[in-house]
Amino acid sequence: MKENKLEPTNNQEEKKDPNEEKQAAIAELTMMIQKAMGMGANDSEYNDFQVIIEALKDDKITHQEALEKGQAILDSKQDYH
Repeated sequence: MKENKLEPTNNQEEKKDPNEEKQAAIAELTMMIQKAMGMGANDSEYNDFQVIIEALKDDKITHQEALEKGQAILDSKQDYH
């Protein structure tokens, strides 16, 4: 006997919950913070990440912009060390 499963339509696949994307970005930024703090010689990085997270929460930047800014902080730390 076959199971009847509803297949999502293209519209359902394309629509993503903005809050879900925002929460995923915050989780990723949190991991970036941990990585940055583990590198040592921390100056303003923690605060810089917090500013990014707050801007994301306030919808001042997109989740993609937040991730790019977070990655830029990590990249600059790696270049420094």
